[in-house]
Amino acid sequence: MIKAYIFDLGNVLVGFDREQVLRRLGDGAGCGAPAFKRAYAAAGIEDRLERGLMGERELFAWFQSLGFDGTFDEFGLLWCDHFHELKPVSSLLAELKGRAKILILSNTNSLHYRFLCARFPVLGLADVAVLSYQLGLRKPEPAIYRAALKAAGAQPHEAVFIDDMKDNVDAAAALGINAVRLDEPESVRELLKPFLAAEART
Repeated sequence: MIKAYIFDLGNVLVGFDREQVLRRLGDGAGCGAPAFKRAYAAAGIEDRLERGLMGERELFAWFQSLGFDGTFDEFGLLWCDHFHELKPVSSLLAELKGRAKILILSNTNSLHYRFLCARFPVLGLADVAVLSYQLGLRKPEPAIYRAALKAAGAQPHEAVFIDDMKDNVDAAAALGINAVRLDEPESVRELLKPFLAAEART
């Protein structure tokens, strides 16, 4: 019996194009995309943010050091306003609500998550959000999946995990979780059909 459906956030529930985002941020900072990407990688920004090791104001100060001269609120909008809801997946949350626990398991940061929850109310259907920046852990580290299972009150075989990244899916599967890789939002129902059908028979 499936007790929990665990959804990734980026490019599962909400979509974005990483390269477009980096170009937009580089242009917004005033340094251009190539320089921004080099600075972003060299400073380890993504890892620090997603582990909760870098605060929002520290991130803002770093962005200013690249040439940005706007306000913190203007920066926040630039940093966050590039997501769109993936309706084929998000609509499934309402159908699953009450049938099993719904979890979000995401490598994310506080700015993004706060923005996403305000922009996309459907995320409020999740019973639990297991977020990298709150735990100091990132997928595909095994400990973050164990934290999600504990939050769900489920054994690995009682949970289904949906992610767009192969490494994350493989890591979940290695722990015995039913893990599926989502390449196209429109395929989510087909991918989950075996689990939903089994649930209907119980």
